[in-house]
Amino acid sequence: MSFPFLLCIHSYGGANETVKRHWPFYEMSGASRIVGIGTEKHDCVFPDGIQSVEMGDGAYLNGSNLCLRLLETISWFLTQHENHLVCAEYDVLFFKPIRPFTGVCSDRTGGKTWGSKGEWFGHSPWCIDRDSAYPVLNEMVKIISEGHCSYGTPESSPDVFWGWACERAGIPVNHDHFRLFTRNTIESEEDLKLARQARLDGADCIHGVKTEAQLSFITQ
Repeated sequence: MSFPFLLCIHSYGGANETVKRHWPFYEMSGASRIVGIGTEKHDCVFPDGIQSVEMGDGAYLNGSNLCLRLLETISWFLTQHENHLVCAEYDVLFFKPIRPFTGVCSDRTGGKTWGSKGEWFGHSPWCIDRDSAYPVLNEMVKIISEGHCSYGTPESSPDVFWGWACERAGIPVNHDHFRLFTRNTIESEEDLKLARQARLDGADCIHGVKTEAQLSFITQ
């Protein structure tokens, strides 16, 4: 029996062609349902028949907007019937189904960065179950209300925001549940070769793929 979970894809208007190219890889995650998370500009396009929900602005590191978007996604997940959420940005490729998990699972992409308050940050995909979502969501609300996600702060990055919220909630995080190769953008020749080798070596997912040329190189 397959493991039922909800996969939410964070997109923005400039990523529509990328989302279209990547859709077969989102399906390889094994999700029982995929929902597109668009923006309040209503500028995101998803395949026919795919439910979409509009949340916030897609501009990167522009104050708390992406943090609020992640918070709102988790809050919306708690109104749905699934008990497990995987949230991924549009530039993630899945090569294997997400294995059953409990609690929180996340890549530990790095430690304290740019003077961040949390001890670690993690690139998406971000995995969380219903029981863990409540305390993490509570901390996300507090972090934003305390003013930590203002423009230019490390905490305005959803990667840093996610890690610190899990840390403040006291939730143990499984950093080894899936193998992720990640860069903010995989564009240098060296990183492209490393990403392709990671796929050949059995990586579960790759983060940072934005262009057709990058996708072609990594998957050839």
